[in-house]
Amino acid sequence: MITDLRITNYELRPAIAGGAWRGVLPPLFAVRSPVIAFLFCMVWGMAFNASAQEWPVMPPPSQSPAAATTQSPPAVAPEQSVSPQSPPADTNSASTHQPVQASPAPQPRPTPASNNNWESHNWELRKISPDYDWTRHFRIGMLAGFNIKANFTMSGMFGIANSTGVYDDGYVLPDSLGAAADTARGETGNFGFNSANQINSSGNLVLHQATGFTVASGNSSGNNSPYIGFDMAYGDSYWYWEHAKIGWEFGFGLLPIWISGNAAVSVNQNTYTFNNAGGISLSVAQPPYQGGFNNAGDQLFVNNAAAGPPVNSTVPGTTGETLNVMMYTFRLGPTLYWNLSRDIGLYAGGGPAVGLVSGNLTANGIVTLADGTTAHYNAPSVNGTDFVYGGYVNATLVYHVVEGGDFYLGAEYMPMNGANFSGSGMTAHLDLSGQVYVTAGINWPF
Repeated sequence: MITDLRITNYELRPAIAGGAWRGVLPPLFAVRSPVIAFLFCMVWGMAFNASAQEWPVMPPPSQSPAAATTQSPPAVAPEQSVSPQSPPADTNSASTHQPVQASPAPQPRPTPASNNNWESHNWELRKISPDYDWTRHFRIGMLAGFNIKANFTMSGMFGIANSTGVYDDGYVLPDSLGAAADTARGETGNFGFNSANQINSSGNLVLHQATGFTVASGNSSGNNSPYIGFDMAYGDSYWYWEHAKIGWEFGFGLLPIWISGNAAVSVNQNTYTFNNAGGISLSVAQPPYQGGFNNAGDQLFVNNAAAGPPVNSTVPGTTGETLNVMMYTFRLGPTLYWNLSRDIGLYAGGGPAVGLVSGNLTANGIVTLADGTTAHYNAPSVNGTDFVYGGYVNATLVYHVVEGGDFYLGAEYMPMNGANFSGSGMTAHLDLSGQVYVTAGINWPF
């Protein structure tokens, strides 16, 4: 019977998974019973074998982490069995006092799979399972449109309808005595004018009246950026890397656009003179002066008819056009989502875009003359709808505020062909070739 079986700490260490039970070894060093020692080694051997199956062996530096999970654990030499019924023949012999042969040192216990996704997956594109959540997103917010312009053209002769006795810078109308009595007397107190330079050196009243205009330089342009509208998008992802997802996105934009432009015109103008026997005193009739209808209260009077035929002349002026439309845009294309950090992500995409532009083109109905007076005319208006198309590229940053709720800020470039409106001597071309959008709102991943 073996009575001097020495089991050292070094010899037991291979049977312990990474030395986790090292604290229980000292009390066992004094074990002298070979039976207890044999059972003890068997239990630890089974524990080490289970541990080796649970944790894959770390690969050498030349191997990839993926290969580590398929590498077989190193072989462990079986322990020599010692029979208690076979004592040594000579206890003093050196050959019979050899210590139990130590098992080969195990490989170091590996750590769990690395969190470095770039190394563990090597940019492998994988399809997302249909059962996986958080692949879709929906966002809604506002958009601001920039660099949207319109070019206007006017041509032809535009007439101006005038009322009797009403002029661009004043009026001469019958007073309370009636037109017949004013004609018999040759004067009326119901008159008015705007400025002092309408009283000539003789103290008589000078009034002007535009009868029509011709567009002298019909081309003009306008840009009233920014335009504020509505933005909405929905998308899904089908493939992923560890840091990115690839899918599609459908977007909708609603943008009201109001652009005005001015055109130079040549105005046909008649000039009328109304005499006053004693002359109009500006100290009494301070401009802008408005005489009343009640004859009893009038202090100043002018002839109720102009002195002679009007003097016709051509003076420069300006008029304007306004394009007032609603633009509906639809876009669809691939999108890439990149998780930049724990709190920030980036969507980027591009593709085709189409749209409808619907609204009207209207002249503003006012001609402004060089001397500051204005004339009003019946403003023509043209309604229409036009189809536009082009493409887009965009980038949207999202900030993760809560689970399932983000704030977003994005930019989008969407060049498209223009929309045209024309009629009644007017033409407008909506230039969308360089339009840029800035968007902001709330994003819901789900």
